[in-house]
Amino acid sequence: MKKSTLKNKTKSTGKPPKTVQKKKTVLSKKKDSKSANQKTVASPVKSLNAFHSANYRRRKKGLPDLSWNEYNKQKVAKDSAGRFHPIKQVAITKAQSIFGKEIFSKKKVCNKCGEKKVLADFSMRFSQKVILNVCKNCEQERQKKYWKQS
Repeated sequence: MKKSTLKNKTKSTGKPPKTVQKKKTVLSKKKDSKSANQKTVASPVKSLNAFHSANYRRRKKGLPDLSWNEYNKQKVAKDSAGRFHPIKQVAITKAQSIFGKEIFSKKKVCNKCGEKKVLADFSMRFSQKVILNVCKNCEQERQKKYWKQS
């Protein structure tokens, strides 16, 4: 095509002509090792089964279904009966003895995610009597990313 016809086409449609680029695939020399771009992900079948069975139990009780994100938020550190793991329970009772019962009623904004959460959901330093500004979930994500890098 000539340049003049290209200019005319872009003026009439208002959009430049589409160009298709082919993606290059690079295979590694070793057959056993996975390429650097591929991530090894654990099979989500167990967690999906638990998610579906949790929604089934909720439907039987007459409650609405949970989304995947809501399910993951509620699942953190709790068993099927809604109780905290014993180690988490010890930490909560220790925090209550040091900071008082107000950690369950007062709310604070997380610096990372910006959500308003109860003080019990934030990381604490018991020796210095300090409640940090980042919630436990965001801190867990930060640590996970750090260990994946190295």
